[in-house]
Amino acid sequence: MKKLTSLLLAGLLLLTSCRTENVVDPVTGETSKKPVLSFKAEDSAGETDKEAEAETEEIVTRTTHLTGIFKKEILPRQNHSYYKKTYPPEIDEDGNIRVFGQFGQVDERKNLLATINSEGEILNQIEVVKYNNNNIWQIAAYEDTVYYTQRTTEGGVGQLGAYITACGAHNTGKMLDLTGQFSDTSSYGFNMIALCTDGDGNVYLATEAEVAVLTPDLEMIFMLRPDGGISAMNRDRDGVMYIVSGEGDSYGLYPIDPEKKALGTPRLLGDLRIENLFFGDGYDFYYTDYETAVFGVNFPAEEGKTPRQTVVLNYNYSGVDHTAFHLLGVVDEETIIASDSFYNGNTGGPLLFRKAPDRPLEDIVVIEIAYTTSDYYFEADVMEFNNTYSNIMVVLQDYSRFNNAIEPDAGEKRLAMDVATGVYRPDIILGTYDQPVVKTVVDSGSFVNLMPYINADPIVSKDNIFPSVIYSYSTDDGKLWGLPLDFEVTTLVANDVLTGGASDWNFTEMMDFAASLPRDVSVMQNLTQSNAVSKLLGINAYAAFVDLSAGTCNFDTPEFTALLEFLRSLPTEERRGTEEEEYLARHNNQVALYPWHFSEVTDWLKLDAIYNSPAHTLIGYPVNDGSSDKGAQLAFTESYTMLSSCENRNEAWAVIRTLLSMDYAYREFRFVRNIPALIDRCTTMAKSAIANTIYTFDFGLGGTQASTYKNEEVREWALSAPMREPGIRMVPTGEMVDAFIEFLKNGVGQRITNRIPDEISKIVNEEIETYLTGVKNASECARIIQSRINIWLAEHE
Repeated sequence: MKKLTSLLLAGLLLLTSCRTENVVDPVTGETSKKPVLSFKAEDSAGETDKEAEAETEEIVTRTTHLTGIFKKEILPRQNHSYYKKTYPPEIDEDGNIRVFGQFGQVDERKNLLATINSEGEILNQIEVVKYNNNNIWQIAAYEDTVYYTQRTTEGGVGQLGAYITACGAHNTGKMLDLTGQFSDTSSYGFNMIALCTDGDGNVYLATEAEVAVLTPDLEMIFMLRPDGGISAMNRDRDGVMYIVSGEGDSYGLYPIDPEKKALGTPRLLGDLRIENLFFGDGYDFYYTDYETAVFGVNFPAEEGKTPRQTVVLNYNYSGVDHTAFHLLGVVDEETIIASDSFYNGNTGGPLLFRKAPDRPLEDIVVIEIAYTTSDYYFEADVMEFNNTYSNIMVVLQDYSRFNNAIEPDAGEKRLAMDVATGVYRPDIILGTYDQPVVKTVVDSGSFVNLMPYINADPIVSKDNIFPSVIYSYSTDDGKLWGLPLDFEVTTLVANDVLTGGASDWNFTEMMDFAASLPRDVSVMQNLTQSNAVSKLLGINAYAAFVDLSAGTCNFDTPEFTALLEFLRSLPTEERRGTEEEEYLARHNNQVALYPWHFSEVTDWLKLDAIYNSPAHTLIGYPVNDGSSDKGAQLAFTESYTMLSSCENRNEAWAVIRTLLSMDYAYREFRFVRNIPALIDRCTTMAKSAIANTIYTFDFGLGGTQASTYKNEEVREWALSAPMREPGIRMVPTGEMVDAFIEFLKNGVGQRITNRIPDEISKIVNEEIETYLTGVKNASECARIIQSRINIWLAEHE
C-alpha cells in the first residue's frame, strides 16, 4: 500500500497542467477547449503502473455488462396464508419449502411452521402456540420441534427475548425464563441476535456477548463468552454451529464444539468485517453489507491470506432497494431467500431471488458514478432511477471497497489516482471538495460547467436552486462545478442586546467586539484554546489573512496578534456548568454568541429558545470587506460533479437533475436528509413538517418534541398543558417558513473553492499550538506563521 500511496501523491502533485480537447456543449452548441486530466510519472518515482496494479489486484474499468442480476419469485402459498420473515424458509431437494406464517381465515387463523409443495399444498405442519398472546420474536427448528423466543411484558417492563419455548416433539409446555442465565440483565431485556439449532438438535442462543447452548429439551449445557464478542451466528450445511468473533488479528469464523464446550480453530477473516452469516452451496459462506450486494466468500488454501469475496447478488442491478431488503437465507449462488420491506416500516414476507442471465450494455447509455461515501438512500435512489428509465442505466463504482484497517481512506486515494492516470474515467463523481479526486478535478478545470444545463432546465433551474448553493459551488469565473442533493448550514446566532442587532461583521469587528465585553459576559460559552478558532471563525477560519488569488498573506499584523492573545486568555479545557446554569446565562444577557447548525426547518423554529427571546440575529462568521460571501456557510456535503471526459453529457445531466428533483428521494417529504437544494422541494417539505403541529423546544436545546393535532380544540388543550422541562412551545406559521426560505436564499454562501487549503490551516494550527505552551510570544508566533505560509504560497503558485 505504500507504493500505491507514493504513486498517488506523485500523480496529484504533477497534475499542474492539463491538455485540452475541442468539446461541443450539447446544450449551447458552442465549441470550446476543455481541459482533460493528464498524468506524467517521473522516473524518480521508482514505481510502475504494473507494480501498483499488482498490489491492488483489482483494476477498475468501465462496465460493459451487468452481472449479479437476480429476479424475484413469489413462494408457493395457500389462500389466506401470510408468511413471516421471522423464520428463514428452507427448500429441500424436492423443491418443497418449509415456512412459518399465519394460515386460515381471520377468525380461525393459526401460526404454523409448515412444509408446502410447489402446488401450495401443506405436507406437514407444527402449530406454534403463543403464550399470553406474546409476540413471537425469533424461530429455529429441528426435525419436528420448533423453538422460539418471545417478547413478553411482566410488571410493566418489556422483556425482549428473555423467554424460549418449544412446540412439537420436544414441547416443554411452558416458557423457559432465561433471566439470570446471561450476564446482560437489562430491564429492557436481552438483545438476542440469533437463535439456531445444530445437526444434533441442540439449541443455540446468542447475544452480542454470549452464546447459550441448550439440549433439545431446553436444559442448559454450557455458555461461552468469547473475548471479541459476537457479531453473527449460524449453522453450516453439515449442522456445525459457527460464530463470527474476535478482534484485530484474531477476528474470524469460529466453530462451536459442543463436546469440548469451547470454540474450535477459527478461519481468520482479515480486514473483512461482517454482521450476518449464511451458509449455502457454492461458497464457504455468504453475507451482505446491507447496502450494495450479497457476497460469497471463499477461504484461500494458503494460511494468512485474506478471504476472497465475490458479488453474488448486486442490489442495484437486481432492482433491490437496500432500505427494503432483508437477507434471510442462501440455498446456493443462484437461489437466495430474502424479504421486502417499505419506507413506512411495513414488512413483506419472504421471496425467492433467482439468478438471471448477465445483461450486455451495448444497446443502452451507461452513466457511471464513482464515490467512496454516500448517504443512506443514495443507492436506493439510483435503483429507483434505473427502474424508471429504460434508455439510461446508472452504474455505481463504490471505491470504499478498497478501504482497510491500515488505510481507512485508501478508497479515496485509489479513486483520485485512477481518475488522474486515466485508468478509470467515470461520468460523475459523488463526493466533497475536501476529497482528493473532487479537489483535483475542480482545481484543474476538468469538469463540465453545469450552468448552461440549469439555465435550460425547467425544474432544476437557476430560479429553483437556492442562490446560496449556486454561489457556493461556483468558481470565480462563474462556472458551476457541482450540485448537492441537499446541504447543511453552520452559522453564529447573536444576542441583539449585546451586539446591537448587527447583521454581519469582518474579523476586526468581531475581535473588537470580543475585547469590549464586560468581564461577566462571555463571547461564547465553553470556548477553549483548542476550539475557539473553529467555533468563532468557521470552516474558512484564516480567510482574513490569506489571499490565494494574489498568493499573499498577512499574519504578521496587529489583528492576528490580537487573536493569538485572545486564545491564550482562554482555558485549556471546557468549564461547563449545569444545563440550567448555561441557559440562564444566555437568557440573562451574559453570552453574546451561540454556534448553530441547520439541517431542517425545525432548527429554524427553535432559534427563539437559545436566548428565550426573538431578539437575535444570524450574524454569521466574519467575512472580508467587499466580498460577496455571507456569514453562514454550507457544510461539506456530497455533490455531483460531471467530468469533462464524460461522452454522454445530456444523459449524465438527466441523472443529476432526476436525483435532485424526484419526490421519492425524500421519503414522503420527511426531513430524513438535510435541506434540499431545490427551493420548491424545501418549501413543500417545510410546510408539510409544520402542518397542524405544535413544537416544544427545551431551553437546554437537547430536547425537541413535535405533536400534530388536526382537531383545533385538542390543539388548544395541548397548548395549555404544563411543560415537562423549561422551554418554548410554538405553533409555527407560514411566515416562519417564508423567513426560513429567505434566509437560505440570501443569508448563506461562501465559495467552496476559495476556502483556505487544509495544508495552510495545519501550518497555522501547529504554530498556534506551540505558542500556547508559552515558548514564544504572540508577535514571534505571527512572524513564524507569516514566513511559513509565504513559503507554502510560493511553492504552490
